[in-house]
Amino acid sequence: MKKLSIILIAGMVLITGLLSCHWHNTSIRISDSEDEYKMTAHYETRKAHRVMEYLKESLQDADGDINFRHGVVNDDIRLEDNTEFHLYACPGELKIKIDKTENSGPSCERIKAVCEDIKSLLASE
Repeated sequence: MKKLSIILIAGMVLITGLLSCHWHNTSIRISDSEDEYKMTAHYETRKAHRVMEYLKESLQDADGDINFRHGVVNDDIRLEDNTEFHLYACPGELKIKIDKTENSGPSCERIKAVCEDIKSLLASE
């Protein structure tokens, strides 16, 4: 009975999270300040698989595996080249934030390039 309750609660949390990430239009906002670079995107959930596949491919050198639990990730990521950034992704929503004061110029440029590629990917179709 206890296992069933835990499974039921986990299922409800997952469904609630996925429903809150549903979006019908594409909206991309990029902010680039002296200290931080941030991209926030809202997009049609039908594009989520392509976005997740691109992230897996472009960030495959992350220390440890990026855990895309049921298509959702909300973690601080560290790549092999010591690039550190925060990634939040769920079907229809993506946020990438890198602290420029904590990362090298090439690291920031790498994350900017990933964001530009995602922007292009979401603009296609």
